[in-house]
Amino acid sequence: MKLLRVKLHGFGQFNEGLDVSLDPANLTLVVGRNEAGKSTLMNAIFGILFGFRDLNLVRKYEPWDDHDAYSGEIDLQAEDEQKYRIFRDFHTNTARIDRLVDGGEEPVFEGRADPRSNHNQDITYYEELGKLLGFKDEAVFRSTVFFGQQSLQTAVSDQIRRLVSGSTSVDYKGALHDMHSRYSELTTANPWRTKTRGKNRLIEQTQSDLDEERTRLDTGRDALTRTLELEADIGDIERRLAEADRTVAHDRESLEANERLFSLLGRNEEAERRYQDVLSRRDNYKRYSDRAHSVEEGIARRYAHFRQVPADFPDQVRAYANDQEDMQKELDQLAQERKSLEQLRPKPNGKNGITFGGLAAGAGAMSFLLTPIGAVGAAVAGVAGGLLGYNIGRNVGTGFKEEKVSTQERIRQLQASVKMRRKRSEEILATAGSSLLGRDPEEVIIEFKGFSELREEKKRLVAAMRALGDRDQVEHAFQEATRERGAVQVGLEEIAERHPSLANERDRAQVGQQIENLRQCLKDHQDATLRDREHLEAARVELAGLGPRIDFNLAELEEEVRDKELRLENYDLERDALKVAIDTMDQCVKDFQEGDLLRLSEEMSGIFARITGEKYTRIHLGAGLEPVISRGDAVPISPENLSQGAQDQLYFAMRIAMARHLSRNIRVPLFLDDPFVNFDEERLRVTKDVLDNLDGHQVVMVTCNREYEHWTDSVLDLDKARSAA
Repeated sequence: MKLLRVKLHGFGQFNEGLDVSLDPANLTLVVGRNEAGKSTLMNAIFGILFGFRDLNLVRKYEPWDDHDAYSGEIDLQAEDEQKYRIFRDFHTNTARIDRLVDGGEEPVFEGRADPRSNHNQDITYYEELGKLLGFKDEAVFRSTVFFGQQSLQTAVSDQIRRLVSGSTSVDYKGALHDMHSRYSELTTANPWRTKTRGKNRLIEQTQSDLDEERTRLDTGRDALTRTLELEADIGDIERRLAEADRTVAHDRESLEANERLFSLLGRNEEAERRYQDVLSRRDNYKRYSDRAHSVEEGIARRYAHFRQVPADFPDQVRAYANDQEDMQKELDQLAQERKSLEQLRPKPNGKNGITFGGLAAGAGAMSFLLTPIGAVGAAVAGVAGGLLGYNIGRNVGTGFKEEKVSTQERIRQLQASVKMRRKRSEEILATAGSSLLGRDPEEVIIEFKGFSELREEKKRLVAAMRALGDRDQVEHAFQEATRERGAVQVGLEEIAERHPSLANERDRAQVGQQIENLRQCLKDHQDATLRDREHLEAARVELAGLGPRIDFNLAELEEEVRDKELRLENYDLERDALKVAIDTMDQCVKDFQEGDLLRLSEEMSGIFARITGEKYTRIHLGAGLEPVISRGDAVPISPENLSQGAQDQLYFAMRIAMARHLSRNIRVPLFLDDPFVNFDEERLRVTKDVLDNLDGHQVVMVTCNREYEHWTDSVLDLDKARSAA
């Protein structure tokens, strides 16, 4: 795991913020004079990751001057090359872990991350942090990766010694016994063995006392809160009631105005309808009257001669025309018949003469043929008979008499018909007078048709006028409708003047809906007012009964509760730490028994040999992690027999090896706070070489000695950073 960037939004002396990048591959050197903020930056890193168990540290690092925030964030790269951002707000002890992906952030965790608490969110946060760092406990992490100023030996703390040691010595057993004893003092619960619970211990007794005081405190708080709530409710209700009174008065006034408007709109619709009806009636009457007068004038001017003719005058005219035409034809036919009668003569019928002559000749010849005269006589008789018969036959069957009688009869009939037609025509002329005399009957018929149409139109107009009433009635109704219409308009104008919001409202249905809405609103307000008054009375009664329930000093009780909560929290933290320590010690012993201690000794030996130029080639670790140094053919040497510089080098090698050992598969960064003050130039050169070859461990070193700047290209100068800020 490697740190990429640290950004402070307010921390200690960095009240205006700080944003720095760290080299993930090489040594990052943080330089600056004393009080430049080097140690503050280191503590900010640990604080962002783990938070602060000690509230004094929370207050200590709150920004010194005016500030907008007290928070920070760290960008880091995990072992799988995935990048993450961890953000912490020190005021609220909330944190957020985001996975940095292309184009944005993918949330991993967001919520509480309080190292002094043990809620589910807190546990989840430190579990996620453990996946990234390899450590969930800040004390173990700091003791493992942090190398303080002139304290290399003491930095190998007992806690770290016990984590990496699997010793079964009396010291280990005594430490384990002491931890179990302290655990029993704290609580009756025992996760390592089952036994009957005894009397309450520190945690249970404190919890019991705390519960009792919390109950009293909650009762007092509830009563106080309820008192404040009731006082606020009473004030709110009184304000609402005053506002409700104004609202009800306004609603009533609006309702009355809308109801009057609704009534006037109804009267207006009726008045408008009546006005339009009587106006239409008046206009129609005038139109009918004017038209009737015009028709009468037309009849008088153009058709006065038709006034006395009967209704069947057109039929009479047609009959007159037909009689005239037929009479003319009959007169012409009568003249023709008379002429024919004058010219009528008999015509000889030659055919009958021949027929009769033949018959007479034959009869005469036959009559003399049988006589003695004989054939001659017969011939003579036949000729004589034939001539006689011929003459008789010509004058018989000519039809002269019949033709003459027939012609005379036709003349008589024609004379009678002409006489009858003339008489009928004279009668029609006597009726029609000058309208028909000397005129084309068809024109007369057409003219009479126009007269009839005007006469019928006049009848219709008169009938329509009668249906509308007489003129005085129509005019009176119009005047009444006009007065009613004007009165309604005056009422509407008065409403518009008093209530401008209703000036343009003319939709009666919408006004009716508004009336219903106002009535409902008025009812709702009245109901709400009634409920508020009932609530006000109940609140006053309840408020009067709350006074006796607060019979103690609430502030003092709150302080006692906070003290017990803090004490219980510390007990809980101590109990959890003891359990972790006991379990970890047991696990470390198991790991130790599997060979970890030997491998740790070998790694320490290699680092220490390189730092000392192979002067000391071997470090042996005892069961309690006590180092014993050997150098080839010499006798073993204990650390106290080494110089101070050699001791620092020894414990530096031990710390490097322990850090690599405890971090397991995660290569944690190492933080060096000027730990090489007792190293000579040669040891420093070798130490730099060791740091350069830590197999992927990131190293961050803070110092006020600028001679280290040639160790790396990644130098963070806090003096310049503060000057720039």
